[in-house]
Amino acid sequence: FCDDIEISRSTGFIWSSDGQDFLITNWHCITGVNPLTGKSLSKTGARPNHLTMALATTQFGVKFALDLPLYDAEGEALWMVHPTAGEQVDVVAIPIQGEFRSTEETKRSLAKPLNELESKRHEAFVGDELMIVGFPRNLHIHGLPLFKRATFATEPNLYKDEPSFRHESSHRQVWVDCATRQGMSGSPVIHVKRSTILRPLGSPQEYDDLLDSYSFYGIYSGRVVAPDEDTRIDDQFAAQIGIVWPKPLIERIVKEGVRDRFRREDVFEKTIEGIPIAPRDIADRMDPGSSPG
Repeated sequence: FCDDIEISRSTGFIWSSDGQDFLITNWHCITGVNPLTGKSLSKTGARPNHLTMALATTQFGVKFALDLPLYDAEGEALWMVHPTAGEQVDVVAIPIQGEFRSTEETKRSLAKPLNELESKRHEAFVGDELMIVGFPRNLHIHGLPLFKRATFATEPNLYKDEPSFRHESSHRQVWVDCATRQGMSGSPVIHVKRSTILRPLGSPQEYDDLLDSYSFYGIYSGRVVAPDEDTRIDDQFAAQIGIVWPKPLIERIVKEGVRDRFRREDVFEKTIEGIPIAPRDIADRMDPGSSPG
């Protein structure tokens, strides 16, 4: 929201570390700015100053709303970004202040930190199946998200948390093949391993009941080239290639992230890796300031 005006809707999830809960979503969702071009994502040029988390509750179809300020009283951003790449890793961690899981209202919430849920550790290969869990064009049934099927379109094992201009074969991004739409930015990406049974020749035709297994892989942030960014592309035939930022980036931002230098009223300045981003005191990072009106 910009004050009381809703600007957009997207997806996010909760992450917990050392007793602190965070909302994880994309940088472009909370700034209203394309991190690569610096252009406003809103036709009006409006930039958000707070957001509302809508959390599923024990009452089916009813959401619990939790408001989060994005700036402190001095206009400084409250969220944390990657310690060297800043907004060029399109992921942020926003501290959730207060007794998030102990009040009577929040006890009704079914939302849990994603990293506290059971998750298998899978080896990832190009072509493997994924599920992107979010709200394309705000579509949902009873407030529950949609599961969009995807596959790894690039080799996930080439991922490195290093700038690509130093290592041409390394990438922080992993690309996926999936038909996605607005509203899915910030969606968790789940790696799916289907159960398989290998039997030697001549063995009895017996099957065991094996379950598919799932592991959290990363966060989705949009398509590599969106139709509205290139007028030569017909939306019906655009290459459906999406960007996923792997889990280690989230863990690093939560553990080592620095408070963003972005200010709503300033002209956007792109982070250039190699120029250090001065970290702020951790207590200062966690100060929510005053909630905007």
